[in-house]
Amino acid sequence: MSSISLNRLVIILSLLVLPLKGEWTSSEGQAPIHEAFVTKTGGSILLRAADREPPAPRDEQIPERPDSEAQWIGGYWDLNADGTDFVWVCGVWRQGPPDQQWIEGYWSNESQGWTRIPGFWSALAEDKLAYIDTPPPESIVEDIGKSPSKDMFFVPGYWQWDNAGRTYTWLSGKWESLDEDWVLVPAHYLWTPKGYLLISAYWDYPIDNRGTAYSCSGSSINTIEPAVIIESLFCCYPDYLYLFHHHWCFHPDYWIGNPLTPPWWGWDSWWGLPWCDQWGMWWWWGHPGFPQPIWLDLNITLLIGVPPHDLLDMFFKMHRPLFITDFGVLSASSIAEALKQPILKPDSNLDDLGKKELKLPETILKPSGSEDSLRENMRDQIPLPPGALDKPPRQREEQRVPSIPQPSRPEVTLPPRPQQRPSTPRPEQQRPYSPRPEQQRPYYPRPEQERPYYPRPDQQQPRYPRPEPQRPYYPRPEQERPHYPRPEQHRPHYPRPEQSSPQTFPPYQPQPGFRPTPQIRPEFRPSPNMTPMMPTPSQPRQPGPSEIQPSQPGRNIFK
Repeated sequence: MSSISLNRLVIILSLLVLPLKGEWTSSEGQAPIHEAFVTKTGGSILLRAADREPPAPRDEQIPERPDSEAQWIGGYWDLNADGTDFVWVCGVWRQGPPDQQWIEGYWSNESQGWTRIPGFWSALAEDKLAYIDTPPPESIVEDIGKSPSKDMFFVPGYWQWDNAGRTYTWLSGKWESLDEDWVLVPAHYLWTPKGYLLISAYWDYPIDNRGTAYSCSGSSINTIEPAVIIESLFCCYPDYLYLFHHHWCFHPDYWIGNPLTPPWWGWDSWWGLPWCDQWGMWWWWGHPGFPQPIWLDLNITLLIGVPPHDLLDMFFKMHRPLFITDFGVLSASSIAEALKQPILKPDSNLDDLGKKELKLPETILKPSGSEDSLRENMRDQIPLPPGALDKPPRQREEQRVPSIPQPSRPEVTLPPRPQQRPSTPRPEQQRPYSPRPEQQRPYYPRPEQERPYYPRPDQQQPRYPRPEPQRPYYPRPEQERPHYPRPEQHRPHYPRPEQSSPQTFPPYQPQPGFRPTPQIRPEFRPSPNMTPMMPTPSQPRQPGPSEIQPSQPGRNIFK
């Protein structure tokens, strides 16, 4: 085989193997991420209940502190993806957000079952928190319009409780400038047995600078890289919309060109869709035949490409969330209002509530765009369809709509520390997914650069002859042959005759006058009737009587 053909074979094999290493999977097959490391803001009031009490907490083996400013937050028991069993979430070394303190979560035995109340970051101490007994209304979809700049993001509005008037007031959102060193965690609500709790917006560190997360497998503790955290949360990205928006803006190489990236991520105004609409778009794209949001029209479906096989594979391995019904996605506020408590059991079925609250579109549309059009449309800015803003809020019309207050933004540079450590460069993030071979070819080195890493054709591995198996040698037992003595044989003794001297005779002397008589031999004359002894060439020789052998034993042919 020539060197050129060998290099081609190596490149083809690498193209076939590499996409398997980066295949994205659902979060059900990966280690859970601690809630103190990544905060869930979408649908945060919905909780899940277990039918039995959780096990006792583990005695964790705390790893070495990676940073002098980091604090250790212990692990906890949580429910798995389908809510049928408990899974241990490892603790983390976390560099907390500025001016925030961590409030631990706990398990509570409610009427629906054992429910875990999540922990959260708060600017107030636990004894100074104010709880609300009335659930917040459904969020309003605001007309956010086009982004003023590419360096801006939309901060969603929220309902604020007025304790004096015993009512909620909607605070509208606004555009805010992006910052590579800070991520804004928007305001959101949590449910506790004491009531609803508003978590005000705060600035947090990017995912690369928050600390170190771990996964526990048996007695070993392994570090979870930031890229793995993004991959494990990707299937539920609407729950962490703020995190993925920041990652999308400052890591474009990670997402652009990836066929799993939602096409509407490239449209700035679409990031302002509420949580239930984000889930509706996401689930509709990954499940052809699922009803699309009622405001989605045919023109938009032509700009969204057919979901790739890897995306369908990821959703196939994922357990369907309980708030997704056959009629669409229910909002968290509608579930809380219907159930009185936003606690869902593993066997909960909300299809009846979805049939009552949601309206099916007249025609079920499917994504029908091509990959080329999808790649081009992600660069364009497509505004939200007008129907997306036609949701009537569940609130009285006479209430005012003030501007949303934002927390004081920290400076870009970190505040001075007692012991300043040298700045470490951020690790390069590797895309966990490798596109198809035809899309990956420009990213692989040329064959001549790969030659030093592969053996040359003329270099053959030495062949070592296999040792011939030797049969075991078993010595035969020595057998002693019996000794039989020969009888003594006495040879007869014959006396030798006495040898006398040979007798001598005088030479022959013919007698005088003796003449020998000559011998006359008669002449032979054959008789005319005599048969010749030898056959002539024209006559075959016949065997004589004496030469005929009997054909059968014991039979005489002459009788």
